[in-house]
This record gives sequence, structure tokens and C-alpha cells, in this order.
Amino acid sequence: MNEGDKQLFKTIIPKAPFDFKKIVKRISSRKNNNVLIDEKNLSLQRIVTIDSQPMLLYVTFQGDINHPLLKVHIPTNTSQFQHEKLLQFVRHMFSTECDLLKCYDSLSSSPYLKPLIHQFYGLRLVAEPDLFETIVKLMIYQQINTTFAAELFNRLITLTAEEVEVEGNCLPIFPSPESIARLSYDQLRRISFNQRKAEYVIDFAQSIVMGKINLDHFWKLTDEEIVHILSNVRGIGKWTIECTLLFGMGRLNILPAGDIALRKVIKTVWGLKQPPSEKDVEKLGLDWSPYKSYASYYLWCSAK
Repeated sequence: MNEGDKQLFKTIIPKAPFDFKKIVKRISSRKNNNVLIDEKNLSLQRIVTIDSQPMLLYVTFQGDINHPLLKVHIPTNTSQFQHEKLLQFVRHMFSTECDLLKCYDSLSSSPYLKPLIHQFYGLRLVAEPDLFETIVKLMIYQQINTTFAAELFNRLITLTAEEVEVEGNCLPIFPSPESIARLSYDQLRRISFNQRKAEYVIDFAQSIVMGKINLDHFWKLTDEEIVHILSNVRGIGKWTIECTLLFGMGRLNILPAGDIALRKVIKTVWGLKQPPSEKDVEKLGLDWSPYKSYASYYLWCSAK
């Protein structure tokens, strides 16, 4: 892909406040090698797959927090459907339609959350563009150190050796369910996956390929219906499901109350002697509805 492929542009005007600088900084902290970020020029590039075809998703930011504008670069050799899908990905990834002012008004009644709203003002939930990628990433990240998890995630991408050159940089493509389903457990063990995690990831990919799970259908389902389906998948527990709803689907009222990091930061922010129990966090979260996701997200961010 070269500069000649990116002659068309579409604009998206997110609801203010929208702090793209905070957003890309948050994405950059994940250290995933399938995203190219330019924090100075406020741009993000990554490869997404539409109709089995890899496409460059390239977004630049203009304006300011209160007058934001996203410029989406559209490759010329794409269909109208692909144009619309790219724009849909961008709206989803950056939560452009969420009314943060309404969210802040609801959460600011808490004296503990109000300072976080000031600190992270304009920061949006950042969702993955692909639900399969979200769930595989969460399966990798569950119950291990985040730095090591990020390395495993990057090794999985490298293992499939699919990439696209963009302006002199090679951007890897996250493997499809078919690509992962063809891998052996031994191949993942050789890049430091343990046996159980290797089985979880490959078996999940195979269930997608075999049609046992239809991720596209999830967008039509309620949180409860998705919980019911994923709870029956080996290797997917409560935390993975909650984070799928939060970071994969952008659902606004999700509280992963059992998350250890979240409980630790609540201990700090609330000045408790010890981390609260999962039930205690659930009780706290009753006052955060219908924006439990943003309360959880800002609390996580405050720990970084």
C-alpha cells in the first residue's frame, strides 16, 4: 500500500469531549505490534479484515477536545460496503457516539470518581475492531503478567507471518480463525504458550471455523445471552466474558468486579485497609449504573 492508495477521506465528528491524545497514549501502552501510532501527529494505523481482504485503517485527528474531528483515509480500490465498514470500525474503536457528558454527570456524584473524571476527561473506551481478536487476546492475557501477555500476543501474530507494508512499515495482520485453527498446540508451546492456553486458543478458533459459534450474531444479543454462550466455551471464564463485552463490544454497563487490579485500585482510591471483595465491588457499582464500564476503565487507568 502506498500514498497513491489513500486519496479519499471521510470525516467523523465524535461527540465532545474527545481527547485523541489520551486515547492513542492508552492504545500505545498495550505494546501490541499490529498497531502503528504517531503520538506527535496524532494518527493511528492498523490492518483490519473486511470480506476476507486486509485493508488499512488509517485515522488522523484534527481539532481539539471540544471540537474533535477524525479524518479516515479511504483506499480508492474499495467498494462502498468496505468504505462503510471502515467508518463503522472507527466509530466502534473510538466510541465516538458515546455521550461522555451524560456519563460524567452520572458518575460525578461519587467523590472518589469525580477526580478521575477530571484526570481522564475526554478519554474514550478503546475497543478492538474485531471480536475474534478481542477474545483471543483476552484468553492470552487472563491470569498472567500483562507484559508477558503482550509478548505472547505479538508472537502469535508473528507466527502466522501475514503482514502488509504501509509507507515503509510492515503492519502485521491479526490471524483469522482459519489461520489459528490450522496451528498445532506444539507450535504455540514453542513460542512460550503453556499447554492449556494453547488448547484454549486453538480450540476456540476451531469452534468458529466449524460454525459452533457465530461472533457476528453477538451484536444482536443482550449481555446475558452472550454470557450464556461464552460460559460454555472451554477456557473462557467470567473475567474474559466481561472484558469481551467491555473492550470488544463497547457495552457501557459492565463491571469486572472480580478483577484483582481493579480491586487493588479501589483499595487505594477509597483509602481502604485491604482490597474489597468481589461482592463489595458489585455493591459499589450499583451507584455507577448505567456507566459501570467507564467507572471501571478510569479506575484501571488511574493505576498506570
